Amino acid sequence: MNILSLKDATLSLNKKIILSKETVHIYAGEKIALVGRNGCGKSTLLKILAQEMDIEDGMYIQKPGLSVAYLSQNPNTIPCCSVGDFLHEVIEAPHLAFQAEELLLTLRLDPKSMLSQLSGGELRRAYIAKTLLIPADLIILDEPTNHLDIIGIEWLETWILNSKQSFIIVAHDRRFLKNVTQRTLWLHEGKLRSAPVGFEGFEEWQETFLQEQVRIQSRLDVKLAQELRWLARGVTARRRRNEGRLSRLKELRKQKASFSKDSQKISLSRQEDVGLTRQLMEGWNLGYTLPDARILFQGLNFRLLKGDRIGMIGPNGCGKSTLIRVLTKELDPGQGVLKTSSTLNWSIFKQNQPIEELSYSVKRFLCAPGSDYVDVQGKQRHVVAYLKEFLFAPDQAHCLVHMLSGGERNRLRLAKLLSQSPDLLILDEPTNDLDIETLDFLKDFLLQYSGTIIIVSHDRDFLDDVVSSILVFELQGYVKEFIGSFSDYLQEGSNRHAFFKPIEKVIKPSIEKSIEHRSSVKKEKLSYHEKFFLEHGLKEIEMLLSQKKKLEESLEHFQDNTPLPMSPLKIEELSSMTQKLSECLENIRVKEETWIQIAEKESRLSGKN
Repeated sequence: MNILSLKDATLSLNKKIILSKETVHIYAGEKIALVGRNGCGKSTLLKILAQEMDIEDGMYIQKPGLSVAYLSQNPNTIPCCSVGDFLHEVIEAPHLAFQAEELLLTLRLDPKSMLSQLSGGELRRAYIAKTLLIPADLIILDEPTNHLDIIGIEWLETWILNSKQSFIIVAHDRRFLKNVTQRTLWLHEGKLRSAPVGFEGFEEWQETFLQEQVRIQSRLDVKLAQELRWLARGVTARRRRNEGRLSRLKELRKQKASFSKDSQKISLSRQEDVGLTRQLMEGWNLGYTLPDARILFQGLNFRLLKGDRIGMIGPNGCGKSTLIRVLTKELDPGQGVLKTSSTLNWSIFKQNQPIEELSYSVKRFLCAPGSDYVDVQGKQRHVVAYLKEFLFAPDQAHCLVHMLSGGERNRLRLAKLLSQSPDLLILDEPTNDLDIETLDFLKDFLLQYSGTIIIVSHDRDFLDDVVSSILVFELQGYVKEFIGSFSDYLQEGSNRHAFFKPIEKVIKPSIEKSIEHRSSVKKEKLSYHEKFFLEHGLKEIEMLLSQKKKLEESLEHFQDNTPLPMSPLKIEELSSMTQKLSECLENIRVKEETWIQIAEKESRLSGKN
C-alpha cells in the first residue's frame, strides 16, 4: 500500500536545483536507502518527506492519519532533561515502556543522566531510541550510524529487519545499507531515480542504468551522453578499484603476518630487514585508569613502524580516544613507558571538530592568500584540480565554507589534512557524513599513502578495505592485536572476541511481535497470505507479464515515432517509460521467486504430514 508520495516535486536552494519535477512513492513496510553525493540534497529531501520543509511546486500526498518519525543528522537543540524523561515523552502505551527499558539497557544509557552531559555517541543513541519508540508508520533516519559503535550498528540492523514499519535511510556505512535495505533512491543533479534493489545490488543496477541511458541519449544529445558515459565509467572503475584494494590488502596482511613473531607487537614490514630508523613508537605495559578507578586499558605492549595501517575498534567509551591522546602525548599514561622517535610528526583528523574559517572561500581555506596553488605532500597542485579529486565542482572553489553541507565540510577538512605529509596520520572517525564516492577515493588515497596510519572507525567495510591489522579493545581493559580485517577477526571464533560477535537476527522490537514469533514456532504452516498468493499469485504474474508487453510496445512505438532531436518534455517522458518498465520487470522477478518459495514450502509441509 502506498503511504506517501511526492508528485512533480520541485525545489531549489541557493540557486541549486534539489528536485526537478520529481515523483516518488513510498510503500508500507519498505526499507529504502537514499544515496547521492554530499550536497546533492539528501537531508533536504528527508526534511520534505518529514514535512519539516515545503516544496516550491508539486504535490505532497499521504495516506490519512500517516505518522512519521524523523531522526535528523544534527538536532538543533538539546532539551534540558534526563534521558528517561526524554524517552517518556513519546511513550503512549504499556508495551512502549517495556521497549524503553530494553532500549536503555541495549544502548547502554543511564536514564538518570542529563542529555546535556552526554557524549556525542551517547546523545546520538538517545535520539535513536526516542525515534524508534514513536509508533510511526514511516521512520526517516539521517546518518543513524554516526557515533554508533559496531555493537550498536548491528543492533540497529536487527531492529530494522524485524520491524514492519517503513524506513528511509541515509547512511555512509555500506554494510549497514546492504544488510537492511530493499530499494534504493538515487538523488543526482535534481533527478530522483528508484532502483528496485537494495543497496547491495545498487551499483550493478546503476551501472546498467547509466549504460542504457548512454545508448538512448547517444542519438539525442552528445554532451549529455558524454556526461553519462563519465558517470558509468566512474561506477565501473569504483567496482574494479574495490577488487584491486582487496588484492593489495591481502599482500600487506601477508607481509605483516610473516614479520610479526610476537602477537603483542604492531608492525608491518615491506622490507626484510627493519632497522631502528623505521620504528616510530614503542610502548611497554601501557595503561590508563580513570579517577573513578575504571580501567580503560592496561598491559599494552606495541611497536609502531613506518608503513603500518592500523585500525582501532571497540565499544563507545572503551578508551580509544584516550589511547590516541596518550600516543600523541596529550595525556601521560598512568602506567608503563612510551618511547617516540625524536623526529616524529603527526596530523590528526578529529571527529566533530568545527571549522573556524567559515567566512573563507574554499580556495582560501586550502591556499595561501593570493595563491591558486596548494602544497600537496611537497608538490604544487592547482587548487581546482586538487578539489576535483575530492569531488568538488570547479565553481565550488569560490564558494564560502559556511555554504557547504556537513559532508562537504568534512571532505574539505580531509583535503587540507591529506595535503600534508606527516610521518603518522591519525584519523578519528573520518567516514562520518562522507558520501560513498568520497569514501572510495579516501580508501585509495590511504592505501597509496607512504606514511603510517592509525584509524579509529566503526565502519566495518572501511576497515576491511584499508587496514592491515586491528587493535581490539576487549574486556577488563585488555587490547589485542589481530593481523587482518575486522571480518577476519570475527571468523576467528567466539572465544577470541568478547564484544564483537555475529548477531543472530532474532531481536523483536515489541511484545506483540515476540508473541507472534512464539505462536508461529508451535506449528509451522502456510499463513493466510501465503495460501492466498499460492492460489492467485500466478494470475498476478500473468497480469504483470501483460503489462510488461504493453510497456515494451509503447516504448518501441515512442522511439519509432518521436522526431529527433527530442524536446526536454519528450526526454522526460522517455525516461519515465523506461523506469516503469524496469519496475515492472523487478515486480515480476520478485513475485515469481515468492510463488516458487511458497510452493516449495507447501510441498515440504505436505510431505511432513
